[in-house]
Amino acid sequence: VFQMIPISDNRMASFADDNIIKIWRSEAPYELIKMMKEDKRDISQIYYFKKRDYLFSGAFVSFSIGLWNLKTYQCDTVFEDVQCFFNNSIMEIDERRIAIFSIQAIYIIDTIHFTIEHISIKNEISSLLTFAIL
Repeated sequence: VFQMIPISDNRMASFADDNIIKIWRSEAPYELIKMMKEDKRDISQIYYFKKRDYLFSGAFVSFSIGLWNLKTYQCDTVFEDVQCFFNNSIMEIDERRIAIFSIQAIYIIDTIHFTIEHISIKNEISSLLTFAIL
């Protein structure tokens, strides 16, 4: 298991190298409730967004973010061309938006309208690196 996190209704979510998100009962009897997989997508991290009861799955190799509805256990949408490759790179902004941080950009996802905003930080990081070297 690469990551396991608590989610709502006495459940936990996990994933491992099989790239299957597993939903478990977090109280005895500890049993598997559901397995969720999106074809051809790897998983590098998961994040629970409590305010909307969604689970985000970040993918490093396929550069995408899956948005899983935990009421239906279905992937509502996949955002392509989003780099998400390390733990703790997803955080809540407010009751409807999350931010995903990568090396060259910040992505803001609206979980109500299923929209994404891309903010490039490549130049800012390059400037910081140049300043640090000087």
